[in-house]
Amino acid sequence: MNWDRLFARLGSEVTMIVRSRVLAKEDPEAAAVVRESLEADGVRILDHVSVQRATDAQGASRIHLVDGTFVEADTVLLAPGRTPRACQRRSLQRRSRPQPTHQHHDPEGHVHLSGAGRRRTDRNRE
Repeated sequence: MNWDRLFARLGSEVTMIVRSRVLAKEDPEAAAVVRESLEADGVRILDHVSVQRATDAQGASRIHLVDGTFVEADTVLLAPGRTPRACQRRSLQRRSRPQPTHQHHDPEGHVHLSGAGRRRTDRNRE
């Protein structure tokens, strides 16, 4: 939602197409405050709408909605959301274990870390 606000403040006409509602996983009252703020910045919000298809003709895009309406745009910024793939995540958790971090101080008082940020997988065990 940062890009839509930015482009709207820079003078672009911005339309957000949202399948459910803005910030659907958040508290409805908090989401309403964010929505009002976006609209105050000039962002047009179409919620509870699904996209059927998108077409491109002569440099302009047309987003066809399931309800039969459409939105025309010069540029389309797609933000499909984040849907976790639990199976992949579990698989990665089993294969990847953080390597311990060792910390020591040099004589000047600087902290040195070894192994920080590295990960060990089953394929490259020591």
